[in-house]
Amino acid sequence: FIRTLRGDRRLLGSHLDAIGAPGQRRTPSMRGPPAIRWLLCSMLLGRGRPHEGAHCSGHGVTSKENNFECTCFSGWKGPNCGVKACPRGRAWADYASDIDEAHAYDVECSGVGYCNEDGQCECREGVFEGPACEKLACPTSLDGTICSGHGQCVTSGWAASHWDGRNLLRPHVEYPHWDAEKISGCLCDRGFSGFNCSRVDCPRGDVPETRGQKNEIVRLECGAISGTFTLTFKGAITEPIPYDAPYGLVKARLQALPDIGEVDVRFLRGQESVCSSQKTETEIEFLTDFGSLPALKVQSLSLDGSVFMVTRQRLRCPRGSCHQARGRGPSNC
Repeated sequence: FIRTLRGDRRLLGSHLDAIGAPGQRRTPSMRGPPAIRWLLCSMLLGRGRPHEGAHCSGHGVTSKENNFECTCFSGWKGPNCGVKACPRGRAWADYASDIDEAHAYDVECSGVGYCNEDGQCECREGVFEGPACEKLACPTSLDGTICSGHGQCVTSGWAASHWDGRNLLRPHVEYPHWDAEKISGCLCDRGFSGFNCSRVDCPRGDVPETRGQKNEIVRLECGAISGTFTLTFKGAITEPIPYDAPYGLVKARLQALPDIGEVDVRFLRGQESVCSSQKTETEIEFLTDFGSLPALKVQSLSLDGSVFMVTRQRLRCPRGSCHQARGRGPSNC
């Protein structure tokens, strides 16, 4: 109505003439229509001042500076601020805004949900969850049980920073990306596997037809005169092993773990115990666990000395020959 009034100069001019100049005696013919008089008074009294209330459904303000368009309060949207807004999050998918720059911030329902009339996001069922659909839901069983009741729901960021020697096999990994705490998956309990931990693991063994294979062998080096240590395999930890334990006790501690088969323990330097004041070496061979095995980790509890796992491999040097080197790199070449 205001724009129509502004666009019709004759209509506006005629009613301004009807109102008259200050001090001019008014006549009945100069009163003008009541709607026009109310409009002109409201414009003069409220010029430049924000308007609230019914103009924006009571949920926003307007002003002359923004052409009397509604600026909605938080939690409301629409041309007249009459619709409840939904929570906002980072977009799961959108157009790139720059090189290596995408997944825009502050997107309603993170771009993967429907905002209903109550201002709540209705996320894609079974895929996304959270007030703003900002998280990828963990897999469930057919009855809706998370990880089928046989696992733990963890995020990618959490999984990267943890190690259990069974499912999480890469220690000291960082995953700092935008979705580190948004994408979730199942960390299955022992004896279960599958994306939702619904499969029961069967016993595993070596394929009889394969040839030319060798058993996995690891070596432990220890120099201590008192205390205990533990060994960890596939997330299971042995009972404390005394520094003066014979090879039979070390073998018994290892074979008591739930995810290990038969092992052979040998002392390589003729010692009588796994540790001594002079550094000793113990060789552990896996007799029934085959394939790519996770690392066997050692942890000192109260040793008066040192204990660590030793990696031995034959390295080829650029110049000359190389004998067996210990440690991480070819320092002995």
